[in-house]
Amino acid sequence: MALVWSVHRKLKTILPVALTKKIRYIFETRLDSLWSREYYGQFGEDVILQAILESRYLGADKARTADYSRDKSFPTGFYVDVGAFAPKQYSNTFWFYKRGWRGINIDATPGSMKIFEKVRRRDINIEALVSSRQDEVVFYTWGNPTVFNTLSEEHAKKWERLTGKEPNKIILQTTSLAKILDTSLPKGQEIDFLSVDAESHDFEVLHQAIGGYTDHPL
Repeated sequence: MALVWSVHRKLKTILPVALTKKIRYIFETRLDSLWSREYYGQFGEDVILQAILESRYLGADKARTADYSRDKSFPTGFYVDVGAFAPKQYSNTFWFYKRGWRGINIDATPGSMKIFEKVRRRDINIEALVSSRQDEVVFYTWGNPTVFNTLSEEHAKKWERLTGKEPNKIILQTTSLAKILDTSLPKGQEIDFLSVDAESHDFEVLHQAIGGYTDHPL
């Protein structure tokens, strides 16, 4: 995309306006791939993050003409992904990982981190159930991977009705995000963004972390 805009600006200075418009028309109608953007997030969350972080790092003017969907020189940083689910599918962080970022991936589903250890080797991968306090709780699971797994009984009943399958109920020990960061975040490491997708448990994930986490900047 950056190359397209660069060529477009140069053509405008040396060609008649009518001819430049005609060339642009050909690009718009024939070359779909020029305008596509790569993303992995379930609803394009990583595309939104690209735009926000482009503006932060480059300034609004430069960010408008940058295209990091193709260029791998996006400035590197650090993320924390709670409810990471899978290393690529529906991942809000894999786009950044491919461009040299690293971070902490956390998911509660038993066995979920085995594939992360193979695919996301630069990352710190933690199997843990994050909540506002330490406790033993019922975790409803349909296996690994699935977006249905949850702590919420109401949420579980909804998916049971929709899928026609009863979840397995297992007992898991919870921990806080603050504790995970205190023990696993590299010393002095700043966090560029935090992604939380905990299936109806997002508030509990954040509740203690915001007030109780003080050793590193969030």
